[in-house]
Amino acid sequence: MVELATTIWADGPSSDPYEPDKAQIRTWGTWVEEIITASESNVTVSVGSGGDFPTINAAVERLSVLRGPAYKKNGLQTTIMLKTGFVVEEQLVVIDLDMGRLTIAAEDAEVVIRRSALSQPVDSIYYPAFAALGANAVLPVINALFNMDSSGADPTYRNGVFLSDGARGHVMPNAGVKNAGGRGLHVANGSVCKARSSIFSGAGEACVRASHAFVEVRQATLTGGYKGLMLGALAVVDAEDANISNSSYAGIENYASSVRFGKRHCEQLPEGRRAVWREDGS
Repeated sequence: MVELATTIWADGPSSDPYEPDKAQIRTWGTWVEEIITASESNVTVSVGSGGDFPTINAAVERLSVLRGPAYKKNGLQTTIMLKTGFVVEEQLVVIDLDMGRLTIAAEDAEVVIRRSALSQPVDSIYYPAFAALGANAVLPVINALFNMDSSGADPTYRNGVFLSDGARGHVMPNAGVKNAGGRGLHVANGSVCKARSSIFSGAGEACVRASHAFVEVRQATLTGGYKGLMLGALAVVDAEDANISNSSYAGIENYASSVRFGKRHCEQLPEGRRAVWREDGS
């Protein structure tokens, strides 16, 4: 952090009381100009070895200061680009802040999430890689495909994307989290997520879990998990043309929720397993 103006322009020693440090002035002025420029044009910063920031959290923290909600016709793009070889060994947790103006993208086709690094509990029992909680919380747009590895002894509740308590999220096509230890996408308690054509395959508990929430996963790839869609009470889910093939327990488990789904992508379920399990739902 640069020195504040009151420090830079403070009275100096008696021998030279009016001479501020010009190096400090240049640093301060550059910082001010960076803020002004960042509010007026598209910005891309890099994360990883040789990048602008070492972690996603460091990039989001800085951009949350530099990138205010300024209006510009046709919008502004703020991209956090994960450099080749970057491995996620952290958790991004947004509490009651709107970070939806930021987009997380990647140079690699897939970015590894180190499951053993998901050690901070969120909402008491969950350990997500990306989380947003609270009525004002908006997660950065996810525009990269992540693949959670199998490190760490306990896969329970090691989720990919987690939205709760009125939060919002947006996952772009062909983006998402594969092979989550628990749930690929968890949306609950009044939260909303648009994840059309996203990828949340191979999850240990459920590719998508929704309860008291609205979720759009049309044309999403939800294959190869224990459950494709796991719907708790009073969720509304649009899963038209989603693919839930090769779910090892059930393609859709539905309790007291509404789901829109076309069955043409649920043929390849194990013998004796149900494409749709409805209990007090529709």
